[in-house]
Amino acid sequence: MNGPAVDPFVRRKILGALLSLVTMLGMVAVASIYFREELQAFTQWTFAEIGLGALAVLLFISDAVFSPIPPDAILFLVAKSHYHEHWVVIVPALGALSSVAGCVGYFAGRRLAHTRLSQVLFSRFKRKGTAIIHRYGAWGIALGALTPVPFSLTCWTAGMLEMPARRVVWPSLLRIPRFIVYYLAMAYAEDIVRGVF
Repeated sequence: MNGPAVDPFVRRKILGALLSLVTMLGMVAVASIYFREELQAFTQWTFAEIGLGALAVLLFISDAVFSPIPPDAILFLVAKSHYHEHWVVIVPALGALSSVAGCVGYFAGRRLAHTRLSQVLFSRFKRKGTAIIHRYGAWGIALGALTPVPFSLTCWTAGMLEMPARRVVWPSLLRIPRFIVYYLAMAYAEDIVRGVF
């Protein structure tokens, strides 16, 4: 007996998330094995010059508006720095910050829906985001929180379409387990790859 059919778009996004996780795992493992000293020097420089607080602000802006810098870059820096010892606190906190940023994006989208600013910022993505929110509702936000669907885009679009706030808040919290899974993959990529090969 077959189970329920999975929507092709959802299937593609889930497979994309798994593929990106495996690809990232391999890239981080290779970088950790062959460029260990360079990575340590880079992360030390980053935290000395920029700091964890400023990186958290960049993460917030990235997930509240839209940025080509993925939040995984910050997770990678934490994984390869002395902050790794405190990841149990830092990574869930970054995930929670990302969730709050998505909610800020939702309220900004709701407030700015009919302004020229939102048209300029989101005109290119609005049709795709609208299709996702119309088709999947709150599950569209969950897809954005967990998969390569841009999280900020789904949150802004939900705001522009005046989706009820409660339908945005709970799926945005999925950023926390997503951050934990991606962080663990990056932090232990070298051990995982060495164990497999």
